[in-house]
Amino acid sequence: MYPWGRHLCPAIRDRGGRRPRFEVRFKELLNVNTINEVANFNAQLARERETIRERIENINGSLTKIDYNASCSRRSWGVNRHSRDGSC
Repeated sequence: MYPWGRHLCPAIRDRGGRRPRFEVRFKELLNVNTINEVANFNAQLARERETIRERIENINGSLTKIDYNASCSRRSWGVNRHSRDGSC
């Protein structure tokens, strides 16, 4: 062992063979925390999915209100495609 090892924090040094117990506890906490984080991530994805769905519904609702068959509906694009001379 390195000479500075005796100065390490007692939690870092393995006294009395406690390391296997700490390793087991670490793995338990890692598993629990991983499960919790995945669940939180899944919940956030569900919220974002709902927000996207609502925004798409809003856009689609707006698009259904547009009269695409109006004689001058394409005039806003700078070209009237309903007449050859560009007039309404």
